[in-house]
Amino acid sequence: MVQVLISVAATGGRTHHSGALDALNVGVEAAEVTAFAIHIAKMAFRAILQI
Repeated sequence: MVQVLISVAATGGRTHHSGALDALNVGVEAAEVTAFAIHIAKMAFRAILQI
């Protein structure tokens, strides 16, 4: 995931793929980032509850 974000940033957000595929890839990346953020939030919430 991180490697894809780096490569996208390095190319200025443009790749050699079609626009539709780019949109799909961005959607997948966003879903992964969101899922990771939710996971971190859950872990933080559990840690707070244990204090």
